[in-house]
Amino acid sequence: MDISSQNYPRNRSLNPYLTEEAITEFGATNEFDTAITLLDISKENPEIAIIPAPQKFESGRNSMLNSDFIVLDMKNHQARGVQAKASVSSAIRANYDEKFVTLVDGNHDLGNVLSVAYDPDLPERKNIVSWPGLVSAHHLLNQERFAYSLPSGSKEHVRDAMMIQQSFKRSRWNALRLSQSTRSQNDEASGKVKERVLNDLYK
Repeated sequence: MDISSQNYPRNRSLNPYLTEEAITEFGATNEFDTAITLLDISKENPEIAIIPAPQKFESGRNSMLNSDFIVLDMKNHQARGVQAKASVSSAIRANYDEKFVTLVDGNHDLGNVLSVAYDPDLPERKNIVSWPGLVSAHHLLNQERFAYSLPSGSKEHVRDAMMIQQSFKRSRWNALRLSQSTRSQNDEASGKVKERVLNDLYK
């Protein structure tokens, strides 16, 4: 699956704090957030599978069917494409066939926005900017801490276990920084995405 930043303009009009590297990863991060909300649908509905869309759905002849994910009801033989976008404008919406593709808006559906001050000398003047990764960050912070006894055995097993523990700790620390002490809106985001995707899947 192509997770390049094809769905976000290479400028800082929505978030002036993004580095060039962050801009490149902007679209991918939004897709990760969308995947988390979609997987919540599968948890509650075992007959529904969430799969990454094959490459032809990203770069096929009919761009109006471009999708990042396929929602597949294996019991009722229904399928629906889902495309993740940092922000969905009327112009973007017109580029997709709503009969087959549901658009997920990172700002409005996932709550990936943050109130920040552009000017450090005027902290009271804040603006709402796109902040992808909030869903992923809160999802990770909500996981139980990685705690178990180191295994006995070879030095390699102990070393690998320690590396996994350290990696988890670093990931949680990065998630804490990314979340900026915001309140998790993951339940709300999952609810919005679930309602829209399931309604579109069976209409």
